[in-house]
Amino acid sequence: MLAIFGFILLTIATFTYNDNIKKGEVNLTELIGIVSFACVVYIFLLFVVKQLFIKPKRISDKLENNYDTISEKYDEKIGSILNELTDNLDKVVNVYNGKFEEIYTEVQVSHRDLKGIEKTIKDATDVLVKKQQIIDQNILRLIEKQASEVWVVTTKLNTELGDKNLQADIIENFQKKPELEYIYFIPHPDSSFIEIQSNLKKFKKLDLYKQYQNRIEIIPLSIETQFLLEEVVIYNPTGEFVNAEKDKDYTGINGFTYYNDNGQKLHMKLDINMLRHLKSNLEKKLSGTGLTLAIEKVFSRFHNYLTEKQKIYLSNLLKEKSIKEKTLYNDFIKSFNDTHPVDSIQAILSKFINFENDK
Repeated sequence: MLAIFGFILLTIATFTYNDNIKKGEVNLTELIGIVSFACVVYIFLLFVVKQLFIKPKRISDKLENNYDTISEKYDEKIGSILNELTDNLDKVVNVYNGKFEEIYTEVQVSHRDLKGIEKTIKDATDVLVKKQQIIDQNILRLIEKQASEVWVVTTKLNTELGDKNLQADIIENFQKKPELEYIYFIPHPDSSFIEIQSNLKKFKKLDLYKQYQNRIEIIPLSIETQFLLEEVVIYNPTGEFVNAEKDKDYTGINGFTYYNDNGQKLHMKLDINMLRHLKSNLEKKLSGTGLTLAIEKVFSRFHNYLTEKQKIYLSNLLKEKSIKEKTLYNDFIKSFNDTHPVDSIQAILSKFINFENDK
């Protein structure tokens, strides 16, 4: 390209010489000046073309020539890194596969004896009850499932209303244990605990109460009763006080009070002296109203089995604190044709038999 441009300049100079010098319009000195200027322009263009085209092309050619070498070098390096990562990954996978197999084998061995697992859970629960004064709701649910009778002294019934898991646990316990009973001791209707009355109405609308109301007793305490705690739950109240340090099986009487610790439901174990005092007072209350409650229970459970004559006999007992007339009681028992309800009725009423004379 630059050669062509130089040829054009030379041609122009030749024609200029032929046309202008011969005609006398341009002398030789002026022509030399014009040619010199053209040469300078030519040299400048030569430099610009070299910088813009020739030098970058040389660099590009050099890079192109070295590209294969550079690519091979880095491909080899990357391949080495990938191989190292793959080897390490295989080692990690092998280690964890081995651990997984060990854990899985241990789980299989542990699950071969389900009864052993259940016993371990029960023993752990017993240890917690013996050694700890504070337990959470999950541990209490395990204790509740072992109970055959539950007394609840409450000023609000908030726990039963607000805990659906507890409601489900109680229903499950009722289903598994036909003998299970719950007794709720609540404030007197004329006491200052006004919230209990509205909550009691809500409680009686729960499926728990609707399904098992014949196994749930609600007893208002006297208006003079002092409630030091919002709620106390006593498990197996008719059982024995167990020495926690000596006895392995902790299914005897057991009491807790509920409280809320920053949103976490916790239960504190009652002092044994306090538990004895509370149990004694509640038993006195039951002894005064026990026969009445028992008769109401018979009416509730076996209403369809009772004849009018049997209902009259039971109604007359509502005035008494115990069953004293042996002959009338025996006649009442013999009047049943179905042995199933009579056995259950005898079990309920037998606690209050105190025969004095026959009539």
